[in-house]
Amino acid sequence: MDAILQSLLGLGVKALPTLLLVIFLHFFLKTFFFLPMERILRERHEKSGGSREHAAAAMRRAEEKVAEYEAALREARIAVYHEMEKNKRALEAEQAAHVAQARRSAEAQVRDAKASLDAEYARLSHQLGDEAEALADRMAEILLRGRAA
Repeated sequence: MDAILQSLLGLGVKALPTLLLVIFLHFFLKTFFFLPMERILRERHEKSGGSREHAAAAMRRAEEKVAEYEAALREARIAVYHEMEKNKRALEAEQAAHVAQARRSAEAQVRDAKASLDAEYARLSHQLGDEAEALADRMAEILLRGRAA
């Protein structure tokens, strides 16, 4: 067992410089690399955290503006629809007035045409009666001449 301990002690003595080098390297890297890196990352996180908060606030303001814009747009659409409905009613009323005027004009023309036709009928009826009477007289005269002859 003594030999084993002797060999382990020899091995430990040979590994001692490597162990000291690893310990030195650990403290060197921690002091000159990892601590400054942690400090830089912490500062970066603090700065980016502020930027994130600023971005979140800007996003909230933008969302509020979008909501205001949408509300104004909705109100404008409603106003336009009401205006369109008002114009539509006015146009329908105007069209109804034109139709009524056209109907009255057409009825007046029909009355005038009917009166004209009635007058023409009366004139032609009277003329036809006169011609029928003249024709009857002539036929009677022809018949009477034909019997007398």
